[in-house]
Amino acid sequence: LFQQLFYLSDFRDRVLTLNLPINQIEIDSSDNRLLHCLQDMFRTMLISRSQNFDTMELINVLPKNGESICVNEQQDVEEFLNMFTDRMESTLSSTADPNLMSDIFGGKLSHLITCKRCGFTSERIEDSRSISLDIRGHTSLESSLSGFIQEEFLNGDNQYFCSKCNE
Repeated sequence: LFQQLFYLSDFRDRVLTLNLPINQIEIDSSDNRLLHCLQDMFRTMLISRSQNFDTMELINVLPKNGESICVNEQQDVEEFLNMFTDRMESTLSSTADPNLMSDIFGGKLSHLITCKRCGFTSERIEDSRSISLDIRGHTSLESSLSGFIQEEFLNGDNQYFCSKCNE
């Protein structure tokens, strides 16, 4: 995931240009430490010939409130990305670039419900940073995205009540 984030040049460049405190006491606060560690990792990846980078310091400062990440346990990358972006959003709120995460990863999902009887459509829009795509039965990203936006008919117990026609 960190390699993928590094290769998102807009994200990498904005992280690297964050003007962070240089006072050691301020750096040691967990929020600042996270941003410093991320900057250090990206700088090393840019200039080093090394094939690896030890992410332990970054992993140790990522959780908040005394929590920890078990590095010996396999975890879902989407869950980790959500935790990372949540933590980054709260951390960046006190910087000169508080919208970095929403600018790069932010999007909107629209949920439309159309009544089969009268055609009335209601829409609910929610903020989103990622989508989960089904890969089974799909041979390409386009196919998986088409499956994601596929129309679904609600029947039986999962039907919605239409406020327009009362059906």
